[in-house]
Amino acid sequence: MSSFTMPRVAFGCWELPKGKVEEVVYEAIKAGYRHIDSAEIYGNEEEVGKAVARALAEKIVTRADLFICSKLWGTDWHKVRAACEKSIAALQCEYIDLYLIHTSIGLDAAVPADANGKPARAKIPVHRVWADMESLVDAGLCRHIGVSNFSCLQIADMQTYASKPIACNQLEVHPSYPNRALADWCVSQGVAVVCYCPLGTGKGDLELPALKAAGAGGPGAAASPALAALRWALDKRYHVITKSTNVERMKANLLADSDSWSLSPEHTAAIDAVSGKSSSVDLAFKICDHAEEFGLPMYN
Repeated sequence: MSSFTMPRVAFGCWELPKGKVEEVVYEAIKAGYRHIDSAEIYGNEEEVGKAVARALAEKIVTRADLFICSKLWGTDWHKVRAACEKSIAALQCEYIDLYLIHTSIGLDAAVPADANGKPARAKIPVHRVWADMESLVDAGLCRHIGVSNFSCLQIADMQTYASKPIACNQLEVHPSYPNRALADWCVSQGVAVVCYCPLGTGKGDLELPALKAAGAGGPGAAASPALAALRWALDKRYHVITKSTNVERMKANLLADSDSWSLSPEHTAAIDAVSGKSSSVDLAFKICDHAEEFGLPMYN
């Protein structure tokens, strides 16, 4: 079982506009975000690091105030420490609060892709990677370690050999793709669930009647379907990753975790019932299809 504290609403750095990353992340920290979600594969950790350094230099926050997450990409399974140290240097953060195995399979960049353009899998078992991850904690390079996009079977197997807690499993979760069985099982095991893409496909999902109705009961001028989607996940004891380049929207998203409002049981039940079905919107349920990306039917 893992026991640690991280801010429930994170600011995500995936696909932030090129050339604007430093300013956007800096504004997010100024707006009140303390949990910054990054990854080497996002290709912008140096810009994120400049924002962190700027906020520290201006004494907006101290390093202890921030909770910084980064991730080990599949092509780096053979060099875990080097990858972690690279992210720490880019992020200018001394240590990483939470370091995740980003992919549930390793990838071998030295081997050409197959005829369908799918990457070769690395011949490295997860238990070896996890041992290297644990050594990062021992070395003081990171405080906590976890996984992303792992199944319950993979985590259950990890529990048989892990000597340090599996702090979290970062998953795609939103009303049209609730991933409920896996997410709730993780919570039951003391593995925190951090939801990426919590607003689903964006505009299409936010037009769902259940979210529009629930959003109307939000806090004042910030009331919105987006806030209802975030609160829906938070009420399930999940964490959420948000993203915006608009400062007012950044601030509004933080209100998802405010004690000043809540979803009614009726609104929660209505959002639960969406389960990827809508009479008015043709939803693409899964946004990040790793099965297609890696050529492996990992959801079957």
